[in-house]
Amino acid sequence: MDEVLIAVLVAVVLAGVLFAGAAFTIGRTPGMADPAPDMVPTSLPDDRPATGADVHALRFDVVLRGYRMAQVDDALTRLAYDIDVRDTHIRALEDELSQLSASYHRVDEQVSDDA
Repeated sequence: MDEVLIAVLVAVVLAGVLFAGAAFTIGRTPGMADPAPDMVPTSLPDDRPATGADVHALRFDVVLRGYRMAQVDDALTRLAYDIDVRDTHIRALEDELSQLSASYHRVDEQVSDDA
């Protein structure tokens, strides 16, 4: 009985020494390095609207089942925004053109009536 108790006590002390040594050693290491990003950012310009050349040059990472969805979603969101801004600008220019055209026709009619 005494031998079993001594064996258990030696095992507990040995486990404590091993645990303390491992904790001391691991606590001094800097740890794991930050993981490197595994995807290339999409190359749409941030300082101007995307052009057709930008879209033609756009490339996505190929993964097991196709393209990386996050990259495609980001690119499509950005292109949708650029198209909406462009369409709004086109509508504003068309409205301005129709107003200028209408005022030109009014002036032209007034000049014709005065002559």
